[in-house]
Amino acid sequence: MNGHHEVKKPRVYRRGVCIRFGFSGEQLLVFRSLLKALHQNFLKESYSEKYLPVTFMADSFAMKFFDPARYKMADVFISKSDMESYEILPVSARMKSADLPVTAHVQAGELLYALAECDKYSRAEFTFKAVFNSQSYVREVEVRKPAVCPRCGKPTTYNLLLPNQRGPKGNRYKCGWLLDGKPCNWRGKVRTWKRKEKAWSKTLDTAESEAVVNVDVENSKDKFTLKLFSEDYEEILIPKVEFKAVAKVDLDKFVAKLERLKQKADTVTIEAGDDGLTLTGKGETVKAEVKMDRGSDMLISIDAYRNVNASFRTAELIKVLPKIGETATLHLATDMPIKTEINTQLYASQISFYLAPTLV
Repeated sequence: MNGHHEVKKPRVYRRGVCIRFGFSGEQLLVFRSLLKALHQNFLKESYSEKYLPVTFMADSFAMKFFDPARYKMADVFISKSDMESYEILPVSARMKSADLPVTAHVQAGELLYALAECDKYSRAEFTFKAVFNSQSYVREVEVRKPAVCPRCGKPTTYNLLLPNQRGPKGNRYKCGWLLDGKPCNWRGKVRTWKRKEKAWSKTLDTAESEAVVNVDVENSKDKFTLKLFSEDYEEILIPKVEFKAVAKVDLDKFVAKLERLKQKADTVTIEAGDDGLTLTGKGETVKAEVKMDRGSDMLISIDAYRNVNASFRTAELIKVLPKIGETATLHLATDMPIKTEINTQLYASQISFYLAPTLV
């Protein structure tokens, strides 16, 4: 006995899950087009490629992430209803299942390689096997009471009062969240304290994890086994924007106008009112304006609660309008990020993008 206590190492638990899902026909082609848009517009960098994070839930999967410059964001949710099949399976009878949701990273370029020969008569089945090494640990978290504002129901984390206005105990609170377009301004006391709780860390076992893609094409049945990667997944928060105008556009025609404006203008300003939409691009020697009236072939509908205008980099705006459907819905507010929703044949799913505004 040397008098020293041996430090007990946390026990490592192995947990795993298999997610199997399939697409066929037109839905498969839309899914491949979506992967291609994400790969080209969000993941590819000059000399490298970001991995595609896929988060699996009980009846759907999501792909939510920023581009490398954090200038635009993809927010994609694919519903079980749009797939030919979707099931959650154990890895083996001896391994306990990992709790959902789980996130695995894969190279989008390799998925596209597996799907390259698909046509509308093809079928593809994907099996993601993810095995994790899990350890418990104790973390310190902040607790607030009340946790949400009694008036607007939002978290009590947005205190308009400066630190020197919060009283001797620092618990005076004035809510800064918006309620019906105006600051909530609820006043009260919010107590905060720290407490310790048990949490779990998960590390992907890359040697045991893989993605298998089985593809039925015209003359053969092809199988591709892809590597999964261990990456820290950043929890992405959706930008909080109160949009004042919503416009539905013909995607091909609208992007064609943006492509033309891009020839002369690095930025484009979008002005929206209840009667229509205007695109303005200004170059060194030319100013171009494109006016679209409500109900035209290009501007199918518009609903504006007030006139808005915002400017964006033309090339980046085109990237958040991938031509994978017939129409797109634009959500706008003055000098705020734009949200684009692409309306595809994945009817129950949501394919959205956000792009930060720029100053002109």
